[in-house]
This record gives sequence, C-alpha cells and structure tokens, in this order.
Amino acid sequence: MGLDKAKLIAAFEEIIGWPYASPGTNDRNGIDCSGAFVRAYRLQGAGIYHGSNTIYRKHCSAVGPTKGAKLEPGMAVFKHRSDGKEPSQFRGDGIGNLYHIGLVTSVNPLRIVHATTPAAKADSTLGQWSRWGRLALAENEAADSGDNGEAGYGVLSSHECVISLFDKPGGVSVAVVPRGTKLTVTRETDLCLIPFGRVTYNGQTGWVNLHLTSRGKEGEADGGPAGPFPRAGRVMAANGKPVKLRRTAGLREEVWRLMPAGARVQILGEKGEWYKANYNGHRGYVLKEFITG
Repeated sequence: MGLDKAKLIAAFEEIIGWPYASPGTNDRNGIDCSGAFVRAYRLQGAGIYHGSNTIYRKHCSAVGPTKGAKLEPGMAVFKHRSDGKEPSQFRGDGIGNLYHIGLVTSVNPLRIVHATTPAAKADSTLGQWSRWGRLALAENEAADSGDNGEAGYGVLSSHECVISLFDKPGGVSVAVVPRGTKLTVTRETDLCLIPFGRVTYNGQTGWVNLHLTSRGKEGEADGGPAGPFPRAGRVMAANGKPVKLRRTAGLREEVWRLMPAGARVQILGEKGEWYKANYNGHRGYVLKEFITG
C-alpha cells in the first residue's frame, strides 16, 4: 500500500542539479520545490497537489516541529514563516506559510533534497527547515508496530450498524464489520482529509474509516472517563474570536486549526478539561468550555 519509499527517495536524488523554474515543467528543463513531489508521485502512478502549503495541510498524516524530532528518510520537511502570504484559503487557520518543501533522503548523514534557485540541491543541516510532515502515502513502515504517535489507543468500536473493511484507504470493500466489533488499530493515515485505520478482522487485514468509529480503551474514550462518544457538538465563540484546536491537550501546544463560532465538530473523547474533536477532518483538542452539545 502507498508509495515505494526507496523509489520516492531515488526520484529526488535524481533531480539534483536540475534548474529551478516556477512554474516549471517538472523535468530536467525546470522544476520547483513542490513540483519535485508531483514528479516523484507521478512516477509511481500517484498524484499530489502542487503547493507546499496544501501538501502540509492535506497530504501529511502527521506534522510537527523539527526541533527535537526524530526525522526519517521519506519525510517531507518545510520552511515556515508567519508573513500572511499563505494561499487565501488557509489564511487565519493559525498555521502560517509553509513556503518551501524538501524531502529527507538520509538521516545519518542528514540529507534534504529540494528544488531551489539556481538548481536543485541537497542540504546537510536543518538550517531553516523548521517543520516535518509524514506523507500520507509514504508512511514509515515501522508504523505497523503501532508506534506512530496515534496508534496504541487500542480498541476501536463501530457506532454504525456495519462498516466496510477496505483493501486500502478509499479502496475496495473486502469485508463488513458489524456494530460493536472491537479492533486494534496498528497504523493510521489520511486520504483526502478522511482518517483511515489499519485493522485485522477475522484474519483479514484492511482499512476502516475512523470517522465511523468510536476509539479508546475498554469503556473509555482516549484514556479519559467513559462518555457518550462520538457525538456532535458546536463551537461557541471566545469573545467573538475563533476557537483554537490544538494538536494535543495543553494551552502551550501547537495550534492546529482555528474554528469559527457555530462550526460543527465531532466530539471523539475527553481528557480532563479538554475534548478530543474532529473539525473538518482535522483531529485535535479543544477546551470543553468552548464546545456545546
């Protein structure tokens, strides 16, 4: 499933020395930073949006700051600034402008290949590369062990009558999982903002749409007290200002999205004074005081 990571890396190593052009033809005649990703995906029969801001927001299953992070070959890295020059559809979401993108092709030694002026090259230090992103179709194979940041929450139960088990995210249904079935998620990814989890049911391994499930430990939701989850909720404005959806619970944690008053959310669980919520396909934590329902 997904891209062959070795081929992805090889496609990037091949572009070193190619002249920079934006917009370019994504070949030896000229290529730009996100165009390098478009080309690499196309070589494997896949597609990705041509734009670093969109890749960060919609084509990465996990993102974070590079400081202190354990980078891996096949990860995307981004240069970031808060200058308000991100595409108009992303202004005000609290993330900022991811204005340049490259690919980690090696960690020891560090090697980041990117298309820049005057020609594509490889960096050996992080420098201004301040954000990383795990590409949704090029996940690290170690995620199968459950060690991928989100996995390890253990039990998943369907709250629909039945849900489909797909051969791949968004693929063909290979089985039907009845309501109340408890499954263990070993891997997670996103496809077009829809979260999918890899599970095994009756000996068949496949993927389920996590929007159609309740997640948590036995009788619990996300490690918090038992509750009627998932359920619908609405955002209540904080003095007329958008409400912050954070990546993890905590007032100092990174802001993932800004949610306007009246926005619909799916409440997935609770953790102390925080709800774990899904807003337009983006999962994070929001203070309970700003959610009704």
